[in-house]
Amino acid sequence: MQSLNDQSWLAVIANASDGTLRTWHIDGAGLTPEQCLPAGNTPMPLASGAGGSLFVHTRGGQRTICHFSRRPQSGYTQPPGIVPVDNDLVYIAVSPDERYLYGVSYVTNQVIVYDLHALKRGECRLVTTADGIAHAHCVALSPDGRFVYVSSLSRGCIEILRWEGATLVPSGSLFIAKDFGPRHLRIHPASGMLYAISEFQGNIAAFTIDTQSGGLALAALPERPAALSHLHTGFPRPGVTDKVQPNPAVLATLCWASEIQVSADGAFIYTAERTSGRILVWKKQDNGELTNIFWVETDPQPRSIQLTPCGTWLLSCSEKTPRITLWRINRRSGELQLHTQYNGGTGANYIEIVPW
Repeated sequence: MQSLNDQSWLAVIANASDGTLRTWHIDGAGLTPEQCLPAGNTPMPLASGAGGSLFVHTRGGQRTICHFSRRPQSGYTQPPGIVPVDNDLVYIAVSPDERYLYGVSYVTNQVIVYDLHALKRGECRLVTTADGIAHAHCVALSPDGRFVYVSSLSRGCIEILRWEGATLVPSGSLFIAKDFGPRHLRIHPASGMLYAISEFQGNIAAFTIDTQSGGLALAALPERPAALSHLHTGFPRPGVTDKVQPNPAVLATLCWASEIQVSADGAFIYTAERTSGRILVWKKQDNGELTNIFWVETDPQPRSIQLTPCGTWLLSCSEKTPRITLWRINRRSGELQLHTQYNGGTGANYIEIVPW
């Protein structure tokens, strides 16, 4: 069996402005461009399943969920299966058992659960919804699929849902801190920890998970890092189609963190912040505390970062430039070293990495 260190990977990047998906081969030598796929009007959130299945939600015009199939070590098939949907989704995720596709709507404050196999057949079949989650932004799924964790950006909490039959029911809510604004979530299965990034402050929070009840307990909440101390505290932003928008001069002073990723061994956490154009590296100390140990400048408005499971590479993309950047990770220190930059699509916003 091939070890993780020897494997190569396929990265998929959604480009909202030019309506494409671009794929890249990553191996020990770095990055090689592969396909450029038409993906509809404003492709944004991506989710992958076993066997190379890829889902993308398009947010412009008639909203859709597109399904691309793929054979290992080859490209995605064209054209994709396209299913019209009603909701505008900011995040999607495949359930561990591959039965469901979760969609998160910031505008309608919902988690929508779709029948994944129906989507593959070209049908939109809703399984259930969870409503009333203010500015819902992301879901993280317990490894066994029983519990769903949802970030509520404006309420400053993580909502806990559990499955009862074919229905998601509320199972608790954990408030993090004033002005935290949880955005992106990640579960580290080996350690049983849930991590959240604060869109408004740029710091992070770590939680232990009770595997029986699904409950959360706060384990670490560091201060805003010095690398972001020049920014003011952010706030929930209106949807991009809303007529009333904040003053751009004000927005240029606010913290606007985007994503969080956790190394396979759980030793390091990586975050992106859009206003400063920086990627930050956090270290989990022996006592469980989280410390920002390093940061790098990257292209303006970094929207997505993703790690290769082998722990060698971090790939980043930015909404304000067509460049994508591959960083080599120092496995001992967690620090990032610039390796390669390529021109890709425009409006890059989501990255998914799957086995080659």
